[in-house]
Amino acid sequence: MNSKRKYWSGHLPNKKTVDAGMSGLLFTFSGNEKTAVREAYSLIDMVTEMCALAEKSKEFEVCELKGEGTELPKAEQDIEESDDEDVSDLVKRYCDKGLFSSGFFRYMLPLECVLLNLLINLIFKRNAKDQKKYLTDGIRQVSLKVKCCLFVSMEDSEKVYDYADRIFEMTSEKPCCRKLQRVIPVEVTCPLDFAVLNQKITKMISRYFVSDADGKWPTYSVEIIRRNSGELSRKDILSMVDDAVSQLAPQCKVNLRAPDISLLIQIVRRTIFLSCIKSYLSRRKLSLHKTGV
Repeated sequence: MNSKRKYWSGHLPNKKTVDAGMSGLLFTFSGNEKTAVREAYSLIDMVTEMCALAEKSKEFEVCELKGEGTELPKAEQDIEESDDEDVSDLVKRYCDKGLFSSGFFRYMLPLECVLLNLLINLIFKRNAKDQKKYLTDGIRQVSLKVKCCLFVSMEDSEKVYDYADRIFEMTSEKPCCRKLQRVIPVEVTCPLDFAVLNQKITKMISRYFVSDADGKWPTYSVEIIRRNSGELSRKDILSMVDDAVSQLAPQCKVNLRAPDISLLIQIVRRTIFLSCIKSYLSRRKLSLHKTGV
């Protein structure tokens, strides 16, 4: 007897669901989701490598200021030189240095030397891959169950704005993606609860709505975006933000054309994504294409 499956739901073993208190990058895209996910991870990997190089450069400058020696050991120099070399060039350089003319290598044939160095080169590449995996540890896609949107969570909420800024700068200089449309940093997520939302917004206003060194207060705007949700009225949210600004930063004025700070409130199904983005409207709402509006 053939029995029909009564319950059927998509299983996503590699994707988490959105929880309260998460941070990350929200991408909007058009077209194929798999391609968009690959593009998102590619951009994140590029930014991660840029950040790692910046940290190494900073450490190098600190060592120079302290007067410490910055020359690498001989073994590390050989490893760095071998990263950009072909295997044949690597073998030739080792032969020129006489590394294969003594000891165990003296009894090996040239082909065996090539195979050995190929193995060494593969180990170097694998170590680089493992290091890259370590750098991107804690970055993974989270299931939103919303069309044309994907969310990549990050453990460090302090880095989401820096990542979004770097991705926007890269795509402004040259095309880096086809399917992705925008990148929006998400500082924190919270459940669809008015009291919790009020608490989170109050905390963000007290943190970002402050005067600069010259005593100038920033202008602001409020952007409310709904994705598959009709909860919480726009009027109530705006009234809540207005009350919080009046109490914590009364000198801040509304600017709907070119605000210094934009408070983004995105309601995605049963979760709220919160962000405070500088120059959001003047940067084409962080569009990843120059023709974006």
